[in-house]
Amino acid sequence: MRADSLDFARGVEKQLDEYRELLENIEAATGYFSSDKGEFSIGHAATLDDYLCHIYALRYGVKPNEAKPITYLRQKPLFIQE
Repeated sequence: MRADSLDFARGVEKQLDEYRELLENIEAATGYFSSDKGEFSIGHAATLDDYLCHIYALRYGVKPNEAKPITYLRQKPLFIQE
């Protein structure tokens, strides 16, 4: 399988960026991840972000770096950073 085949529907970087944007929007609108209810979901959100980062590394041969993105990549939300 070719690495560029990982760019399904949108590029890998775009999908990772949009996932992070979604998490930020959920937190901003509801405060869910910083609440007691969201404590369990933080781990799931972080795992999925890590998985998308792994796919990114397979696609581009480097780990995601918000300081040097291919196009644009927002920072991992602070509430899922380890």
